[in-house]
Amino acid sequence: RALCGPFVRSSRTVGAMGAKRAFPGAWTGWRWGGAAVRPAGARAGDSLGVFWRQLCSLVQVGGPGGEEEEESYATSEEYEEGTFDAEETAYSDSEGAEELAAPSAMDTLPSDAPPVHFHPIFPTSSRSARFRGPDAGVVKREMLRFLSNPRSRLLAEQNYLTSEVFPQAVSSFRQHLLTQPGAFFGSQQALERFVATCRRSAPRDGGLFLFPLFLRHCRTEFAQAIEDRKQAILTTDFRQPYEFYPEARAMRRRIIYHAGPTNSGKTYTALQRLKEANFGLYASPLRLLAHEVYERLNVDGVYCNLLTGQERRVVPFAQHVSATVEIANLSAMYDVAVVDEIQMIGDPSRGAAWSRVLMGLQAREIHLCGDPSAIEIVGYLADKMGDDFEVQRYQRLSTMQFGQPLGSDVRKIEPGDCVVAFSRAEIYALKHLIESVTPHKCCVVYGALPPETRAQQARLFNGDNTGYDVLIASDAVGMGLNLNIRRVVFSTVRKFDGEKVDLVPAPLIKQIAGRAGRHNSRYPVGYATTLRNEDFPVMRAGVEADVAVQTWVGLSPSVDQLEHFATVTPGGQALKFTTILERFVDLTRLDHRYRMCKIQTMMKIASMIEDLPLSVREKHTFGMSPCNVRNQFSLNILRKFAEAYAANQSVAADVTIPATVPKSERELRLLEDKHHALELYVWLSYRFPGHFVDQDAAAGLMEKSCTLIDEALRSKLRPTGDIARRIKTMDISKSLMRRVMGGGRRP
Repeated sequence: RALCGPFVRSSRTVGAMGAKRAFPGAWTGWRWGGAAVRPAGARAGDSLGVFWRQLCSLVQVGGPGGEEEEESYATSEEYEEGTFDAEETAYSDSEGAEELAAPSAMDTLPSDAPPVHFHPIFPTSSRSARFRGPDAGVVKREMLRFLSNPRSRLLAEQNYLTSEVFPQAVSSFRQHLLTQPGAFFGSQQALERFVATCRRSAPRDGGLFLFPLFLRHCRTEFAQAIEDRKQAILTTDFRQPYEFYPEARAMRRRIIYHAGPTNSGKTYTALQRLKEANFGLYASPLRLLAHEVYERLNVDGVYCNLLTGQERRVVPFAQHVSATVEIANLSAMYDVAVVDEIQMIGDPSRGAAWSRVLMGLQAREIHLCGDPSAIEIVGYLADKMGDDFEVQRYQRLSTMQFGQPLGSDVRKIEPGDCVVAFSRAEIYALKHLIESVTPHKCCVVYGALPPETRAQQARLFNGDNTGYDVLIASDAVGMGLNLNIRRVVFSTVRKFDGEKVDLVPAPLIKQIAGRAGRHNSRYPVGYATTLRNEDFPVMRAGVEADVAVQTWVGLSPSVDQLEHFATVTPGGQALKFTTILERFVDLTRLDHRYRMCKIQTMMKIASMIEDLPLSVREKHTFGMSPCNVRNQFSLNILRKFAEAYAANQSVAADVTIPATVPKSERELRLLEDKHHALELYVWLSYRFPGHFVDQDAAAGLMEKSCTLIDEALRSKLRPTGDIARRIKTMDISKSLMRRVMGGGRRP
């Protein structure tokens, strides 16, 4: 009723009709239910748009005649089934979006007619109209449904609108639609169809028919946010990761997969081909193995450089490089490259390093060495990359048999045995126990030892007349060391995997057991058994198990990708590095053959240095450092280094090495931690040479610590803490326990 008076009295309204005498009667008849004007089924008070069409027909001013065109809009079912293309359709009729901009009845008025003052729901060139009354209420209701509908957010995500931008975009869309409806509709008919659709929309539809209009608005008002989101999506698209390396894709490489078990000669064959090349690369899983190949090639007259995270050795005129797989140089050209332990391409933590070298190496020939488990996935990648692929299979050169379990009696340990344990505490408990109740002296090998010490322990065990005839080792013995082992004895078949204690995986059991017996050694026949009788069936099943076929490879974002992602993410430069990592991983698109490697280690380091004023690249570098995140001493040292670097200060190698040999296992562990701190310093000195300036001093301290550790391992360490507790829980007789804990002499 409030609208009736102004509408009737408006001279522009009456003038536009061109029928001053007909207008009052027509309007009165419609408003109060005059049957002469109101069509059948219409109600008094219906939309003024219906009156407009009827009145245009009565006075013959270009109004639409005949039946109304079929209404067409996207239903919730079409959105659900994906049959509606929101990118190319904006609230349109059955003839397509072009009809929205077609001339309407209102555009065909005589040129001398005065300007038309439409009801507010009609488009105007000034876009100053507003929804009022019941129409505005209906539209607001649908807006609320649209905002609260989770499918709206999903569709917005699929069209590059983030969850952060979505509420702002909906608010902007609501304001513009209610205040400037003419910006959305090109004809009276389209606007009326929109209002009619709003009226009959059911709650279950959730206002999804608004999405095409919403998307059109966002592409105008939020164009930069959408473009940034597109760039972020492109950066996190890992469905074809081999395309990240265009230089390698420009080559047609020959990939040779040397597949075989341990002690089959596959790596030896690949290294022989490497020696024949003019320019070559050996990519190793371990620093120790990279060092061994570096020495072997130089002894054979093939000059070779060494490149690891903590060490650089340059040999004059060298054209070969022995490097750890993580830092292999992808920008250099090689004739032949050898990548060892290729089956680790599916490792949940380190697999990305092998994927990187396989996809990115610029080498005419790439020789991959490993067990057969990765043949299928590597062949798939080779086909996608356009490379030639062939497989050479090898059989074990020596024989391996199963021995009798020892029945928990360590006195049955014999010369040439390698006793395998999966914790540092158990390794030293076994060493103390065996040396106390048998005439044997034990070498130890585990991951926390410096590589130089591990190599020295291996030389003592392999050598003749050294006095050391038993080796106690962790799963680090599975690769990287050439050892003369007669029998592998598993002290347990369970290990802590970082989250829980579980059975040792069958591939790892197979790899460790395969170390027994070596071709052209004093033990050509190897044996595998267990210390406890109940563990023997598990060990045997693991050795005899078929090799599990790997179906995926590991991937990880590069620092360049993380930097670009932070740049194109709204507010990305102000985001925490941990947030950038989480969002990148969440947005990453993969197919079933790829998986993102675990980032827990980097996340823990990043959260520790989050408050420091460091760039994304600098935080990424610290996150990649060889820091033992389960060791609080190592974390504290890294934090100290990062603080000094962030303050733009020179970082000193401020680690104190004791002057005396450790007397107990606790003192030895502290010395090992200090050695790791020095390794961390040297690693950082190669990345930030302007700040970590005491590299030579750190190297000297590392050498001193290695000497002290070697001497400590040759002595009889006093069991303390975890070692003593572990010995007390072992299944041995009381007399042996008194002898072990009392320090009695060997029999």
